[in-house]
Amino acid sequence: MVQTLKQFISKNRIRASAEMVDRHRRLLSSLPEHGCPGIHGLLSLSEWVLRWLASNPNMNDMPAGSAHYKVVLRMGGKQMTVPFSMGPAHCKEPNAEDVLNCLASDSSSVENARGDFEEWASEYGYDTDSRKAEKLFRACKKQAESLKKFLGDELYESLLWETESL
Repeated sequence: MVQTLKQFISKNRIRASAEMVDRHRRLLSSLPEHGCPGIHGLLSLSEWVLRWLASNPNMNDMPAGSAHYKVVLRMGGKQMTVPFSMGPAHCKEPNAEDVLNCLASDSSSVENARGDFEEWASEYGYDTDSRKAEKLFRACKKQAESLKKFLGDELYESLLWETESL
């Protein structure tokens, strides 16, 4: 039976909370100033954390003005935390529908390729020699595994194959 994403979320009592990562800047002032590895030598711990938080570790080519969030999905006693970015045209925080829609899309792409990078890259027009494409594939695969663990096998399959995307 096909269901809407809203119905899937309601039926399974999935909730989401989103926190813009830039809000973490206030917390950084309390961190000790130990060195952390960086591209050009050591960075202060607060600078290193800020660089990580102010972006999405899975997407480093977002346009200027994009908003980056840490989203926590909750269902029963389980939770899943994911980085989530939205381009500068989006004016609201992401909700459960936004995040699950993207996770389902990415997860189904991995499932359709049967977990094979070359097949996935070919399907989406990426060069199979591209390290950037392989990094993206690994991120999608890891998130698909996390989503499956969060939802369980039955709900994971239902989300991917029996739920309409937005």
